[in-house]
Amino acid sequence: TGSVNASGTGILTLDAANTFSGGLTLASGASIKAGSVDAAVSGSAVTSSAFGAGAITINGGTIYGNSGLVASGDISINSDFAVNSGAAGGVNSRLFLAGSIDMGGATRTVSLGGYDTASSVVTSGGESLKFQTNGLTSAFTNGTIRFVRDSGGGASDYAAVRFDVNTGNFTDGAGLVIGENVITTLGSSFVFNYSDGRPQVSVEADGYFNLSDEVNARNASIQLLSGSGTVTSLASSAATSTLTILPDAGDNGVFSGQIVDGSSLTGLVG
Repeated sequence: TGSVNASGTGILTLDAANTFSGGLTLASGASIKAGSVDAAVSGSAVTSSAFGAGAITINGGTIYGNSGLVASGDISINSDFAVNSGAAGGVNSRLFLAGSIDMGGATRTVSLGGYDTASSVVTSGGESLKFQTNGLTSAFTNGTIRFVRDSGGGASDYAAVRFDVNTGNFTDGAGLVIGENVITTLGSSFVFNYSDGRPQVSVEADGYFNLSDEVNARNASIQLLSGSGTVTSLASSAATSTLTILPDAGDNGVFSGQIVDGSSLTGLVG
């Protein structure tokens, strides 16, 4: 079946419709770059992708994006890792990702490179990481995924993570944390609206839970809201975004941040 273990200090680029099924493992300190070929999915099974047709195990390191979709029915995140590194351009490109993501019972921090101005990263194609589907629903379970911007950026540098339709299934109380200088974009109102899989969302200081893409206002349903950041809609249209919070029995969240119209944040996106 074959497997790939990515280690060392260089960047390993896999740019083909690979069918090895023994799995791909990214070691701490290693770097791998996705190819330009989209994953192929038959039913709920990945039959080929740049990273093969088996499990993907992330033990640290950095993943660089390209134009191809990476997918797996079994993605295990065992440590913090990075998607892209440094400012936009160069080796950086947005990473397309789909599949079932297990955080290993912990909070896993994803450092987002490819940063730029806020107006650039909220535009489609400007995000560092995009969760999308190709027959697979992106499902998050067994922990919390936390996004922060690469530490190399300045106060006016932002990174974006985009969730497309059917990519926001957070099961068993799984959490989503939006860190400093990170902006979310939503490609659909059918992102976080799973009846049994809404995220517990925490927005850290100077993080932006944005309920829109660059044009369209979106609606979202979440289980819980906490933190001290900003909830907004940066859509250029005049439509209204609606956030619905549906806590489970015993949930307790404190949100001390701001919920504001995007029009009041003109200094952010120009």
